[in-house]
Amino acid sequence: MTGPTETEIWFEQWLWSYMPCHWKGWAIVILHIAAVLTMVSLPNLAASHFRQGWIAHLAIIPLVAALFSLNRISKRHCRPSGG
Repeated sequence: MTGPTETEIWFEQWLWSYMPCHWKGWAIVILHIAAVLTMVSLPNLAASHFRQGWIAHLAIIPLVAALFSLNRISKRHCRPSGG
């Protein structure tokens, strides 16, 4: 059981990126991919429905939000470097 200030290790730092090393890390990555695919398809569907091509450019917003969110989660649950 972890204490109030100790977090579980779900990711390991590899070069400048984070790799999942626990099933919870893999679950977070898969959920982010599923959410991004869903949220990217909605502006594309709206663009084709309303025949407005500029709406499809809104698809970058959930992608950037997911990248920031996944980066923050992986930094929080990463094995501390140096030991």
